[in-house]
Amino acid sequence: MLLDMDATIGIIFLDSDANCLAQHRMVLPDAVRIVAEPVVLQDGIVTNAALAAMFDSDQLEVAARRLAERGAREILFACTSGSLINGVGWDRVLVERIEGASGVRGTTTTTAVLEAFRVLGARTISIGTPYLAEVDERERAFFEQLGFAVATIEGLGCSTDPEIGALTPETDVALAERVTRPEADVVFLSCTSLNVAQKIALIEEAIGKPVVTSNQASAWLLMNHLGIEPRAGIFGTLMTKRIENEVRG
Repeated sequence: MLLDMDATIGIIFLDSDANCLAQHRMVLPDAVRIVAEPVVLQDGIVTNAALAAMFDSDQLEVAARRLAERGAREILFACTSGSLINGVGWDRVLVERIEGASGVRGTTTTTAVLEAFRVLGARTISIGTPYLAEVDERERAFFEQLGFAVATIEGLGCSTDPEIGALTPETDVALAERVTRPEADVVFLSCTSLNVAQKIALIEEAIGKPVVTSNQASAWLLMNHLGIEPRAGIFGTLMTKRIENEVRG
């Protein structure tokens, strides 16, 4: 059910990310309008230094202003590693930059993932990523500093967004099955470049626990914020959860 018939969502995405927008379009109801603006990750290189350097300019603010001008009701910065790269609280810094530039409510992929963990009651997580080890370790530290136990984190060693975007859904499924642990409350597949949304229910059936992905969590949070009924079915357990009192005009 769509409660707000003027639901336009703005997405700031990495210009090298081949799957982010298509994955959000898959998960969001057809009635939701998406407007999008790119930011540049230099040469699509996914390293800690390159991710941090992405924010040295005002390109985030420029994109946010353009999305507000195009009618966005809420603006998402869609990048997992980029929205946690500078540690605990970095996602809130990015939200403040988006909102300060646009006057529109902002959020990030990491903000959404943390909210997904909260509503699923997750305290111990297993993480599968496409990243290099240095990015994995930064991500592990981020979640551990927030009080989560990381049962395991395993990356596929990809150094660029094009490499990540070329991974098959079957590779992502195998990664999820490999990182699941009995003690983990959820399995998190980290990265907006992963082409895996359509496989979430299949993975959950195989491993017997909820799966959170970057794009699924972001789309879910946006729908809750705008009063849109999340799409139950192939997109996982998370889509059956609601956040109370989240609809904002």
